[in-house]
Amino acid sequence: MVLGLGTRFSQITTQEYTLLTDTANLIHVDISPDEIGKVHTPSLAIAADINEFLKHLLPNIEANNNPTRIQLVSTLHEQYIEYSTPKQD
Repeated sequence: MVLGLGTRFSQITTQEYTLLTDTANLIHVDISPDEIGKVHTPSLAIAADINEFLKHLLPNIEANNNPTRIQLVSTLHEQYIEYSTPKQD
């Protein structure tokens, strides 16, 4: 499952459109209904302000303190930052 909050799923954020497959279970939340589904068709589309959406969502989520998952998310975040940071000449 991919939860996209206020993202346009652009070429950079999806690593040349390779991160999401057509079978990905995608939930796309954006304040602008016109942005939802432009690049990927979501399984669930929610037109809402992200802050308001999170105020309702977060109290209903259990913490996932699995060390393996925490390390994976950290590694993926580092890879994303490296990929999306312009290289210095």
